Amino acid sequence: MEFRQYKTDLVREGLMPEDSQVVSTNNKLVAISPEQGVVYRVSKAAGSNLRDDPHDLGYSHRVSWYAAQEAPVVSPLDREPLTAKGYVISRYPLMIGDVHLSENNADEIFTMTQRISSSLSTVSDNMMLRSLNIPEYVGSRIEDLEGKKISHPGDLDYIRRELTALQHSFPFSELTKDDTGLIHGDFKIENIVSDAKGNLRAIDLDAAAVGPRLYDLSSWRLRQELGDKTPVESVIEIARKKEKWNDDYYKALIGWKAVSSMSFTLRYEDEQTSHRKINEIARAAIKLGGLLHHTEPEV
Repeated sequence: MEFRQYKTDLVREGLMPEDSQVVSTNNKLVAISPEQGVVYRVSKAAGSNLRDDPHDLGYSHRVSWYAAQEAPVVSPLDREPLTAKGYVISRYPLMIGDVHLSENNADEIFTMTQRISSSLSTVSDNMMLRSLNIPEYVGSRIEDLEGKKISHPGDLDYIRRELTALQHSFPFSELTKDDTGLIHGDFKIENIVSDAKGNLRAIDLDAAAVGPRLYDLSSWRLRQELGDKTPVESVIEIARKKEKWNDDYYKALIGWKAVSSMSFTLRYEDEQTSHRKINEIARAAIKLGGLLHHTEPEV
């Protein structure tokens, strides 16, 4: 069933107002009701709302609810997601999107990452959190690709080589052994909004997990190198001064994020564009010192 059919069903059942406007159908239905000032996020109860994520929409709903008690995260309107007619429905207050971020916001964003990270104990005391496990994700994707015809087999070889090199020099288990916190998991400009008072808040904690404290910043820095227009470099400069900072760990996390992104691209995205994207990710990570093999995938 197409995501847009969800709205038709929910309006018919009285679970969503007729004025709701569909704004996204990327892995889930997202619709807003301007009249109510509510954002609806909807998935099928028996399904998964994210590829590679075993949790349904209820997971991000509960993480957001508990994290918002301590961190600038948009809290759902209901303690638990609504379940009806085979759907999971999360309702959130409508915020101001398309926020223009600049270096003037760097301190506020840095504080946001700190407070999200430190909300770990509150969230984990109330629900079961998953742990970030990039080697497992990448290994599973590589296994899925084994024996399949790939337009550019050098891409898969490159990902394998980088995975092996990172495991040898910077084992992911070492990066997650100490100094962990709650990570957002998908920190980017689209997931930062503003409330009515102009305060910045994070949304979409679908990929939230227990992970290395510097993961969100390293991931965001790689995203910036790939074209995301954000003040993340200014945020990192603040973090270097105020946080317990380990540059080797930071660069290793860029490498791990790059390998994860490349394997995701090769596994799920169109073959016509995946080779180009993988090369772009590799070049960006190499520039930032994140990959150990200073070569790019072979054509």
